[in-house]
Amino acid sequence: MVRTGFEVANNSGNRHAAVASRGELLSNLLWAGEPLSEVETEGEIGLEFCRKAAFGDYIDQANMQAAFVRNLRA
Repeated sequence: MVRTGFEVANNSGNRHAAVASRGELLSNLLWAGEPLSEVETEGEIGLEFCRKAAFGDYIDQANMQAAFVRNLRA
């Protein structure tokens, strides 16, 4: 559902909802126990999207989430 929410928000130009859903997706993947390699990939995708969307607060959140996953993998 979160992936669909992202696609709908992104396709309709709602950048705020799109970047927010990227953070939710990463959190959901972590809670679901998905492989950290997949979570890390999604984190990097989300971080890049946030940078392109130019939302500073979400860039910070995406950076923290990506760093958290990288540390879990170390």
